[in-house]
Amino acid sequence: MFLLRLIAFLPIRANHFLGKLLGRILWLIPNRPRHTTLANLHHSFPDQPNAEIRALAKLSLQHFGCLFTETAILWFWSVPKVQALINQYHGEAHIDALKDEPLIFIVPHFGAWEFLNVWGGKHYPGLVLYDDRRITSIDEKVKHGRERFGLTLLNISIPNMRQLLSALKNGERIYVLPDQVPTQGSGVIAPFMGQRAVTMTLIHRLVRSTSAKVLCLSCLRKKSRFEVFIDSVKGDVYDSDVEVSTAAMNEAIETALARDPTQYQWQYKRFRRIPGQDIYRRAN
Repeated sequence: MFLLRLIAFLPIRANHFLGKLLGRILWLIPNRPRHTTLANLHHSFPDQPNAEIRALAKLSLQHFGCLFTETAILWFWSVPKVQALINQYHGEAHIDALKDEPLIFIVPHFGAWEFLNVWGGKHYPGLVLYDDRRITSIDEKVKHGRERFGLTLLNISIPNMRQLLSALKNGERIYVLPDQVPTQGSGVIAPFMGQRAVTMTLIHRLVRSTSAKVLCLSCLRKKSRFEVFIDSVKGDVYDSDVEVSTAAMNEAIETALARDPTQYQWQYKRFRRIPGQDIYRRAN
């Protein structure tokens, strides 16, 4: 916490310089994020030469470092000062076209995705489903750091799932991270980056139970600013077949990811829990 307070004194360019420095250090020493990043990239881009995969991994770890240093901005800078960092957004016509509809914003772990709390809270307030932390003090700080921008956070629980459903039926907006590996029984295997990935069925269940429409939000990290992109999602996301629906959702994530593959959070074990497969197993 003290370290983040110190980092908060840095301007945005210095903040990103420090974050990328941390990423370079992660590349130089054996560690879990480095191992997971390489495993994910090799699995997602099997035809790419090893040298290109390693180059992608190095840059990805630098963006991963920025996620940590940017936390200081999100927790300790004033709200107007943080809001001013988002100077461009694209695709707002998609929202305008659905202004009278309940909306599900899917927010993949891409770029400066935490800054979508800032943008969403200012322009489109709603409910955010999140996975709470095991350490209560950290969870409270994360929750406060996100809610101070105008969104309301709900941790994953049965009562809160009911609240999400009720909000959509009342024409409200919700935000969901779609690329987390779900708990047992809450997902299906769907294609992602040409590979099998256990994918949450929550979005499918929500759209089948309400009239909600789905849009994909992403936030691209620039040198000293951030750009928000609002993308439509293929109509198959509303299909009654859960596998067709989840495949369409994953395709939307791939569209966001394609803007800069180095900014996707490859440090997450996206391809775990596939029967008969463990790409993250370390060689003895």
